[in-house]
Amino acid sequence: MGDKKNKKTLNIVLDVIFFGIIGVMIFAFTWNLIDIKSGYKYPFFGVRQSVIVSESMASINESNDYITSEMKQIQKYDVVTTKRYQSFDDIEIYDIATYYTGSKNLICHRVVNKYESEGKQYVVFRGDANNIDDEPVTYELIRGKVVNVVPKVGHVVAFVQSPYVFIAIFGTLFFVFLGAFIINYK
Repeated sequence: MGDKKNKKTLNIVLDVIFFGIIGVMIFAFTWNLIDIKSGYKYPFFGVRQSVIVSESMASINESNDYITSEMKQIQKYDVVTTKRYQSFDDIEIYDIATYYTGSKNLICHRVVNKYESEGKQYVVFRGDANNIDDEPVTYELIRGKVVNVVPKVGHVVAFVQSPYVFIAIFGTLFFVFLGAFIINYK
């Protein structure tokens, strides 16, 4: 009798784990899709992690004489954590920040200027490896200041975020737990 009770308890625990993992995966995938489709307007609790996918911040172009040795370069496949600015006034020259351009990826560059014109607030960015400024963007398109950099983790994150990996992980978990469910209920 105790063995059946233990088996039933194990089944319940496995079901909770299975549906919990599925629920978290669906929630994360859905949140990520909503965030991307919205133009990255909805970071999780005001914080976002992004994988750097270009080398525009990895080296210093000699024309960027404002960059000092204390200013950190960000390499391709580093993961940056950004936090939303509270206001336009919080943006400081030489901050590294992300902004949205309408593409799938956010741009992560250094602030080189900010100004107001005709009632709008603009910020000018430049990648450290670039020799020209980016087009000015309005404050509304800025998604956050870089507050942390984790080197090279982006290789793993980019791999895991691939839709094929999501399907493979989801499918594997589904069939493992389905098999366990069938075996335990027989």
